[in-house]
Amino acid sequence: MCGRFALYSDIEVLSSRFKFSDLTGVYKSSGNVSPSERVLTVVDHGDRKAMMMKWGLIPYWAKDSKFGARMINARAETVDLKPAYREAFRSRRCLILADGFFEWARVNGRKSPYFIQLKSGMSFAFAGLWDTWLSRDSEQINTCTIVTCEPNELMSSIHSRMPVILNEEAETLWLNPEICETNLLKDLMVPYPSDQLCASKVMIGDSEVDGKSAENANIPFVLVKDGYTEKSSEEIKHDELIKDFKNFDKIIEKYL
Repeated sequence: MCGRFALYSDIEVLSSRFKFSDLTGVYKSSGNVSPSERVLTVVDHGDRKAMMMKWGLIPYWAKDSKFGARMINARAETVDLKPAYREAFRSRRCLILADGFFEWARVNGRKSPYFIQLKSGMSFAFAGLWDTWLSRDSEQINTCTIVTCEPNELMSSIHSRMPVILNEEAETLWLNPEICETNLLKDLMVPYPSDQLCASKVMIGDSEVDGKSAENANIPFVLVKDGYTEKSSEEIKHDELIKDFKNFDKIIEKYL
């Protein structure tokens, strides 16, 4: 599955990389994007447009917005069959932009967090589906989900699933509204090559001491405001992912 990811690149960089000009909504970078939060997506209706959408797909026919809480991921193997996804799969596909994602490996009965990104350090796109739901107050809410697939060799040692990451050619095909052939789209929903990804163990902490330990170990550090010892690492609400420790003192002053 994919339950947490990061997107911290500047909007200008993302606009250039993913070829969109207009943005609907307010973009805010985050070292920890969680379900139900607004995520940056790209759709194509003749030209590419960026939209902020709520993560957790609510089908247009759903009676309650709570439906989206369990719809953060869609399995590639059944996405064309499940009622919640099949219409979106045919005609409402999107890119969900990211700089990396978190996953937890179980080691000796405990779960350890990892941060996975492209070796190039570039931003990339998850294969996504989206829909528009009308609330009882007649508010239109755009929501989305991330498609997942079997893991590649790198990810198989961490988790049994991984998000579908699209290369640039696949991005164009995925967004093309004229393409609705199931077999062609299914060919895009495959594990991303292991040799193009890297996974770093992440340290989670709430103090400068923890941060310095992460810096010494040369691994990313996830800063949290409050104590977390009674929570599992998956339950922690991350405040910021820190990979560059040059301004660590200023960052930690902002939170603590």
